[in-house]
Amino acid sequence: MRAPLRSLVILELAGALALTGCSHERPGQPPKHLILITVAGLRADHLSSFAYPRSTTAKLPGARPEQALAIDQLGEAGVRFANAFADGDAGWREGNVLQGACAEENGDGHSLQRPMRVFRTQWNDPAAAALDQRFLETFGSDVSTHATDGATLAAAIQWTSVQDWSQSEGRVLWVHLNGPTLPWDPGSMELPTTKDTVDFGTLFTEPTYTGAAEGTLAFRDARADLSHADEQHLVDLYDGEIAKLNVLVFALLDTYRYFTREADAWPETAVVFAGVSGMTLPGDGVPWGHEIAPVDGALHVPLFLHHPASLTGRRIFETPVAVTDVMTTILAWLRAPHPTFGSGRSLLNHVDGQPAGAFPERPTVTRFADGTVSVRDERWRWTQGPDGTGRLIDAGRDPRGEGDLQAQHPDVTRRLRAAAQDL
Repeated sequence: MRAPLRSLVILELAGALALTGCSHERPGQPPKHLILITVAGLRADHLSSFAYPRSTTAKLPGARPEQALAIDQLGEAGVRFANAFADGDAGWREGNVLQGACAEENGDGHSLQRPMRVFRTQWNDPAAAALDQRFLETFGSDVSTHATDGATLAAAIQWTSVQDWSQSEGRVLWVHLNGPTLPWDPGSMELPTTKDTVDFGTLFTEPTYTGAAEGTLAFRDARADLSHADEQHLVDLYDGEIAKLNVLVFALLDTYRYFTREADAWPETAVVFAGVSGMTLPGDGVPWGHEIAPVDGALHVPLFLHHPASLTGRRIFETPVAVTDVMTTILAWLRAPHPTFGSGRSLLNHVDGQPAGAFPERPTVTRFADGTVSVRDERWRWTQGPDGTGRLIDAGRDPRGEGDLQAQHPDVTRRLRAAAQDL
């Protein structure tokens, strides 16, 4: 599996907001600034806001009302897409976010040259930099890579602290986090709200557990037989990683509000929080500890849009949406022209309740290096393996995908198979 990207990208948007290109005027006051937070290895069903019984992403103890900046609270005060899925080329998910297109559409899933040219042309930003040696070309005035998510957040906070927020130009801060990917060893951290130190490694674990399970690549690859207690311990460690991530996101947004308080930038800032991949866990019916697998644990990701001044309509949407929709949405939100390539859709058209046809509803399609294809809508998942054998499951009733309902629902099978062929 490709090593995870750990990065911080910062863009100056000089002149961007003077551009037009949306097909309709958005309601309310459009955002001036944007914070894009992308996270690897974060499965939606382990967030508290997705009815997970543990408080993994809930409000921090001691947080004041104006500090409603935990992950759950972004969704509560903004718009949450309950059925967002990683799509396109499953091996290049960070690229899918920036492209608004998957590998089949872009011609090369590991090249961002075409979309980066679009950004530099539209936003008049001539700077380009290599990003962790995996993006052939990127954009921005400042790029840095860091070994840990804590270091990445520290760099983002440092950048925020030295900006002159009284200037009229809008700014974009993109932070990509490694997230709860292996190894699962979250360690301890001081809460910024209460100053209490929390050991996230033991936050959810059973104190009486005495087994040898650990969330490392070496332990996973040893393929040791796992007891039920071992499996639960691994899930406990994963949840601790998410709880720590929640604190990091809170710290970033809270310090952003602090350093931009004189310019009152927060009400003018749109926040996009997007998972780019999930993570398989024991009990998913596939090997655990992988971001790339044709199961909901690896494909179902959180996606929140937060900017109360310009978001309208319902707060939760069940329509299936995709990672490749994020960039088209950002372009529309910042009133920049939309790209002419890729299948990415502006989610704002759906949020605003535009007439039917403005937002093309369709299943999400994910392709894997071995030829496997996974197609997902609100209820069904159809998967075709490298040998051409297909399987249809009711994802809500059979999350492990152990059955096959193709014979009972041939119409659904034909529809999802056609969606895969149309991509």
